[in-house]
Amino acid sequence: MLEDLRGLFAHCAPTGLSREDFSKAILEDNCLAKRSGKTRSLTYQHLRELYALDPKVPLLRVLLYLWTREEEGHALLA
Repeated sequence: MLEDLRGLFAHCAPTGLSREDFSKAILEDNCLAKRSGKTRSLTYQHLRELYALDPKVPLLRVLLYLWTREEEGHALLA
């Protein structure tokens, strides 16, 4: 999921996003280059379960803040 998370955060600016923006990026824009709609849907579900993908959740805001600060720490953050 690390590569998917990297791809998602690279596609989306880390500030000012909503849950719908993350959903659109994965499901409609196919920013993670998944082969089928089912795979995109499952990936979105897994990422949402692991990382909330809702900026209203404080833990995701902290993750996004730290994500932009230290690229070498992405694996540890994820």
